[in-house]
Order: sequence, then structure tokens, then C-alpha cells
Amino acid sequence: MKTIDTVAAREIAKSDLVPGFAILTRDKPFKYKFDENAFMKSKDNELMGLVEYYSTLVQKGMGWKAASERTYEKARESSLKGCR
Repeated sequence: MKTIDTVAAREIAKSDLVPGFAILTRDKPFKYKFDENAFMKSKDNELMGLVEYYSTLVQKGMGWKAASERTYEKARESSLKGCR
């Protein structure tokens, strides 16, 4: 897989992960707590790992919602800003 640079990772996070996490929050407000501003302030290396994980899930054929759920759980486990 071609590696993603930090600019591309931030764009993917803004275009895919933030809207996906917002939908999860709306669908299950008691399970998902998401703060977009805190999330977007994450360090590049944290965000890069998360985006690469998400991209891998999508490339393996997982739908965006399931991939977003798994990515959110991984972010919460690693205590990434904005996901609790």
C-alpha cells in the first residue's frame, strides 16, 4: 500500500472520519462521544496511524460505517483526543 503523507491523512480525516464519527455520535449518543476540534488537534503521527488503519479496513472491503466504528474504538482505546 502506498503510504499516506500527513497532508493527505488530515484531508482523509476531515472528509471521511469526522463525518463518520459525527454520524456514529448521532446514531448512538450514549456510546460514542466525539469532539471534532480536539480530534483535529491530534498529533500528525497519531492521526496518520488512525487514517492508515481506516484505509486498510476500507480497502479490505469493509463498509464506511463499520470501518468508522472500528476506527473509533481503536481511537478510544488509545485515548486519542476527541474520542471517549
